Amino acid sequence: MLHLYEADFAKAVKIEGTNDDQSALLFYSEGVVRWRHSCLEWDDEDRNEHVLKVIAPALAPAHTIAVRDETLVTITPSLHCPDCGAHGFIEESRWRAS
Repeated sequence: MLHLYEADFAKAVKIEGTNDDQSALLFYSEGVVRWRHSCLEWDDEDRNEHVLKVIAPALAPAHTIAVRDETLVTITPSLHCPDCGAHGFIEESRWRAS
């Protein structure tokens, strides 16, 4: 499933340390950064379904985004998905659940 915000990103940095091989930070040409992850949500028939989601609004300016060597990204403060409740930190492109 392609999400509206995923259509035009310039670069993706994979997030390690999750059981989600699609987890990444998406960097857009206008400087916006968003978090993509596999989100567990309920569908209309009350079944659990994993959906690939890109969280909006963008992370900055509420978050500090530090990039080292173009692939090691640290974001503070923590990230939270309002749909599935995923909550944690990204430190040098690794997820640390809180």
